[in-house]
Amino acid sequence: VRFNVVRGAVGVPAVFMTMSVPPFRLMVLGAPLTPATMLLACTVPPLMFSVPVVAAPPGHPRFPLVDSLRAVAALCVVVTHTAVFGGFAAHAWTTALLTNLTIGVPVFFVISGFLLYRPFLAAQVLGAPPTSLRRYAWRRLLRIVPAYWLALTVLAWWVNLRGVFTHDWWRYYLFLQVYSRRTLYGGILPAWTLCVEVTFYAFLPVYAAAMGRLAARVSRWGRIRLELVVVTVLAIASLALRTIDLSGPRTVLDNTLLENFDWFAMGIVLAAASVAAQDGRGGHVVARWVVHRAVVCWAGALALYVALAPLLGNPAMLSHGIYYQTSWGGLALHIGFAVVALLFVAPAVFPRPGSVPARVLSWKVLAWLGLISYGIYLWHDPLLGKLLAHGAYGWWPHKPFVVLTVTTIGAAVVAAALSYYVLERPILTLKNVRRPRAGPPARAPRAAR
Repeated sequence: VRFNVVRGAVGVPAVFMTMSVPPFRLMVLGAPLTPATMLLACTVPPLMFSVPVVAAPPGHPRFPLVDSLRAVAALCVVVTHTAVFGGFAAHAWTTALLTNLTIGVPVFFVISGFLLYRPFLAAQVLGAPPTSLRRYAWRRLLRIVPAYWLALTVLAWWVNLRGVFTHDWWRYYLFLQVYSRRTLYGGILPAWTLCVEVTFYAFLPVYAAAMGRLAARVSRWGRIRLELVVVTVLAIASLALRTIDLSGPRTVLDNTLLENFDWFAMGIVLAAASVAAQDGRGGHVVARWVVHRAVVCWAGALALYVALAPLLGNPAMLSHGIYYQTSWGGLALHIGFAVVALLFVAPAVFPRPGSVPARVLSWKVLAWLGLISYGIYLWHDPLLGKLLAHGAYGWWPHKPFVVLTVTTIGAAVVAAALSYYVLERPILTLKNVRRPRAGPPARAPRAAR
């Protein structure tokens, strides 16, 4: 895999990735052709970087480094859950850093906001090919539903997930479990974020259509500025609702789009900057800054996270940390995590070849983990529970966190790879399938004279 750089009109490098494919060598990541590597080639298919499966909507650019961001985000969530059960001291500083790696969730939301909204905005501002509502819904359904239904069904049968095989089954299969306290903590626990994602999927076309009408008579640059104003207002409204919720008895809204929209808003802001940079407008200033300060972005994200995590405390002890003590503390930390996610994702949107973020995110193993990251996210928590039930905590009494982390990641990667290659990848090849257009009606043969 190598970078190709094209200098754009505004002087911002446009980066994409291509691959040279000597026979069988890409499949095994550059290893020589031997019986062992041929066996590995059979188990690691060559299409793990396949364009038809991971391609962007037709006529829109793909951002390949984002795949690796997904891997990092998924692994962060895994480490959070293993750290909670890993035996750290309740108030240790290192515990706060590890148990609050749920920062992976806002990273996922920022990525969704960027990747899903950019085609809508580019179609309206730049005249890029529009994505029909039917095709958009079809792509989203193929991406999220089959793998989730497989994991939910198998894990409910094998691990005995709470609530799935009850009269509330439809809530879990239709991504509605977060709207009832009775089902909120059943099924696959991390799947609450999927409920938020599905709501965002439904909201986004409506938002894009409304913005298109609202900005029908403004200039391109005026549309970008209006976009930033509207999304900021919506994010503030979401944060205000969260503050009200935190100041009184907690409600189910905490786990819905209404109180998490600000994280998606960061992705929408990135989409606006990306479209503006492609148009040669003010967005190129942001693009240039990120391109030439990619390391600064990541360093800032790390520094802010290190500062915020101890304030959040240990999620295993809900009374510890200002997030659980004051509504204003929870608001500040929610905003802080949004900024951390934004700074972490930005260098993948505006990459600079050779920079530390670009080199890290172009690592082949990380990119491959990104392809199967959805499965890792779905399977890891129930598998962690299964490992704990089989005594994994005591397999190495002095290092339970290490044991739980390694075994959980290993088991989740195996399950996710099987899910991806057996189910997800074959189904995702259908996302760009078009119905054949009906040709002109055949003319009846003329009668012989």
